[in-house]
Amino acid sequence: MRSLFVAIVILVVAAGCSGSDESTSSAEDDSTDAAVTTVTTTAAPVTSKAPDPVPLRFTVDGVASGGTVPIEYTCDGANDTPTLTIDEVPTDVEELALVVDDPDAPTESPFVHWVVYGISADAAGIADGDGSLRFGVTDAGTESWFGPCPPPGDGPHTYQWRLFGLSSTQDLEPGLDGRDLEESIAGAVATEAILTASYERAN
Repeated sequence: MRSLFVAIVILVVAAGCSGSDESTSSAEDDSTDAAVTTVTTTAAPVTSKAPDPVPLRFTVDGVASGGTVPIEYTCDGANDTPTLTIDEVPTDVEELALVVDDPDAPTESPFVHWVVYGISADAAGIADGDGSLRFGVTDAGTESWFGPCPPPGDGPHTYQWRLFGLSSTQDLEPGLDGRDLEESIAGAVATEAILTASYERAN
């Protein structure tokens, strides 16, 4: 009888141990699955932003935007041609054109002081006497720079350097005045950059 009781106890203990192993194994399997799920990630989509377009930019030696035109560029000085440097040109611009004028002129407004066209998009700058460029006629009748010369005592006048970026090359005849040039290129203007400065003559 004692032997039967011992046998039963051994069977119960063995069964219990067997169940414990299955439970532990199941828990380990679940833990493994959970670990795999945890480390699985989805990469964020890669997005790219198109670069901002390059603007048309230029500078004029000695002339700050909103500043004063130096006297050496005017009729009160040597009437020297200011050096214009082209700094940046958008990729869609094929050619450039320039008009400098005075919208405050009391008689003919705007009074045109410089007309240049046929300027290559990769030109470094603009200067009188450059044989690769075409120079139009100013309102003073010259085909070169005519500096600011407002009436004495008329107060400050505004002078605009307007550089036009054209979407195509233009085969324009030489000797256009500023108004004819603007009319001719109107349909091809892709962008425009403006620098303004003032000049005043005393009484």
